[in-house]
Amino acid sequence: MHDFQLRRLTLPIALLLLAACEETPPDPPAPSDAGTVDASRDAGPEPDAGAPPIDAGPDCGPHGDPHLGHCHCHAGYVEEAGRCVPIDDCAGDDPLEPDDRFRDAVAWEGEPLERWLCPGDVDHVTVTLSAGETLTATATFVHAELDLALALWDPGADPRFDGAAARTTGSGDEERLVYRAGADGPHLIRIHASGAGQQGAYRLELTTDAP
Repeated sequence: MHDFQLRRLTLPIALLLLAACEETPPDPPAPSDAGTVDASRDAGPEPDAGAPPIDAGPDCGPHGDPHLGHCHCHAGYVEEAGRCVPIDDCAGDDPLEPDDRFRDAVAWEGEPLERWLCPGDVDHVTVTLSAGETLTATATFVHAELDLALALWDPGADPRFDGAAARTTGSGDEERLVYRAGADGPHLIRIHASGAGQQGAYRLELTTDAP
């Protein structure tokens, strides 16, 4: 009797255990996103791979390097419109060359100077003045071909380190500099083109007036 009742109780328990094993297990919990970073968030627009850097400076071409908004051109090249281009062959020179360095300046001998300025060239001339004497230096040229400027230094000044005592800023076919000497001695005058790659002829006349 007792054995029969025990079997009746054991059967339902077995069925319950079997049903529990056949149930579908619950889905695992979704992984936490704590600590993850969305790389696309706040990334901004994709950079243009073909765009130059913001501070790249001018495109000087293969014969120069940009520096502070200008071009440092290699030997034999000058900057024109932000690019380094070959210097044109000089159409003419003059017998007073070379006087590119101020130490090689030509001493004025009282007569007008007929000269030619090559691309990238500068000319120097000295004139001896007495204190109180007034110098008038006049350069004439064709402005459409050559835009000249004049600068003057006092005796003993070094153009590499000292600023000019006087200079011209005209824009026509003539540049005129008038200067009253404050000391005795040779005064240096530099003649140069204000534009790169220019060349052409010019005439320089110097006159002095005693105080």
